[in-house]
Parts: sequence; structure tokens; C-alpha cells
Amino acid sequence: MGGTAMMIFSGYLIYLLVTVIQAACVYCIASALLSTSLFVLSVIGRKWEDIGKLFFTGALIATLTIVGTFIVYGSVNKPIASVTLPVDAATGKQIVQTPTARPKKGIGWEVTTTSGSAEISLAKHLKQIGAKMYVLYTCPHCYKQKQLFGKEALAELNWIECLPDGKNSQPKLCEAAKIETVPTWDINGKFYSGEQPLQKLADLSGYQGDRNFLYMLPDR
Repeated sequence: MGGTAMMIFSGYLIYLLVTVIQAACVYCIASALLSTSLFVLSVIGRKWEDIGKLFFTGALIATLTIVGTFIVYGSVNKPIASVTLPVDAATGKQIVQTPTARPKKGIGWEVTTTSGSAEISLAKHLKQIGAKMYVLYTCPHCYKQKQLFGKEALAELNWIECLPDGKNSQPKLCEAAKIETVPTWDINGKFYSGEQPLQKLADLSGYQGDRNFLYMLPDR
């Protein structure tokens, strides 16, 4: 019973290692192999009088382990969107936050904010005039800049990933632009480093549309 529970739970952890963390962990793999070895040895290490009872007990323990695992850990990977962003009392705008979890390899943190019409309109304008945003998926400041726009507007932006192992990365473009800090905006041939409030991006780009933006940076 103990060997079955340990093997099933180790299998779940290996699944997370491969699909979510996407990194090698020698100790985790060794632990999984030891748990599996314990299970196998406990089964073949003696002569069982009732094989049917053995399999029934194993299936029962495996089911309880799987159900218990998902009850306890099933909510771990829920998107941060379920967390309500704090609201600035003076402006009524939601304040984007610095991520506390580790970024997912190659992708970074999930953008969870929902774009308003003003964010989408500004993003389309920036793309139309050829503006570019250079980012690293591991950069918390880049993430906050993306959160300001929201996921729908972000799809309209021309943003360039500079890390070679990032999704759709274009490191040569970053080298050619001599990007030293991120995020960096290229607007009309001029470069602006650091997180930029959407109001400032609108001013720099000559945007004349709706400016009723939903989000703001801390202490702005």
C-alpha cells in the first residue's frame, strides 16, 4: 500500500517536472525510481496467496492517492487572474503587480489582465506606426508592461523576445537594436527604457484615441 501510494505520487511529480517546470531534477527522478523500485520489490518479493485482493488493494490505494493529490494540489496552477488586483483610490484604476512565482521556461508569466477598448486601440496604433517593445520573458518589469495592456491588446502589439530560449525569440533583432535593458520601446526611431505608463506611450506615439485605460503602474 505504501509503495503504491509513493509510486503514484512520484508519477504525478514527474508529470509536473516534464510538462510544467520543464527542467531536469536528478534528485526528483532518483526519488521516483526508488519509489517504483520499492513498489516492484514489495510485489515480487514474496508469494501472494490472493492475487485478486492484491490488485484490488493496489487499485484502491492508487485511486485514493490520485484523488487526494488533485484535491490538495489541483488549484496550484490556476491562473493569477483569480486574484483581484488592488485598486488605486484616487483614479479607480487597477494596479498591476510584480509576479511572485517563477516564470515558466520559455514563456514567462501568463498575462491575466483583460484589455479594454482603449488598450486595444493604443496597441493597434503602436503597431501601425511601427513601434516595437523589446522584452525578456524572465523580466518582471516586462511582465508588468504586458499586464498594463492586457492579453487582447498584447496580441496586437509588435513585441520582440530577446532571450534565445524564449518562444518566438529574435535575439538578432535585439542585438542589432543594441538593447541593454528591458523593457525598451522603439517609437519613431527613439528608444525608451523601463516600464512606461500607457498615457506616456500615447503621448510619445501621437495617439489621439480613447485614453480611458484600465490599469496603472504602482506609485504612478
